[in-house]
Amino acid sequence: MNKSRLQNILIIEDQPNDIDLIKYYLKKAFPDLILNIAQSIQEYREKIEWLTPDLVLSDFDLPDGNGLEILLEIKEKSDIPVIFVSGTLDEGTIAGDAILGGANGYVLKDGMRHLPEQIGKVMDSHDEKIEQEKKRKKTINDIKLQTQKVIAMVQPLNDTEQIVSILQTNLSKLDEL
Repeated sequence: MNKSRLQNILIIEDQPNDIDLIKYYLKKAFPDLILNIAQSIQEYREKIEWLTPDLVLSDFDLPDGNGLEILLEIKEKSDIPVIFVSGTLDEGTIAGDAILGGANGYVLKDGMRHLPEQIGKVMDSHDEKIEQEKKRKKTINDIKLQTQKVIAMVQPLNDTEQIVSILQTNLSKLDEL
């Protein structure tokens, strides 16, 4: 994992001891990391207005709701990775719902020593996704450019209206991607 890519983490946790434990493992693995703490969903909503974290770590059970609510809000507005750090997640329904809801991973509080490793995996996967999206956009732009060149070459010829129309339709479809 590119540690310089990970600069700012938002931790959403209401238990002071768990906050200290998370901070301990994060500072040990990523000493230059900036950590921001929210202890409720309300506090998260206030901080996310001005903060753009590289990663969100969230407890599942919070005093004013649950982490799934936060996850859905984040995924609706951005592609910031979310990892649940919770004592309530298990291999059953809640963990499944969290992952299906878009969580990038989870760490149980009694396995907190694995948090830096899980963060590395999630951030590597996220970076790969970003690179794939850049490649996809570049490919689309290359196809659009080539299509525009073909249109410019074919337009002056006679009886090419149908070809030009097809190429222009394809360009429009690329814009929709």
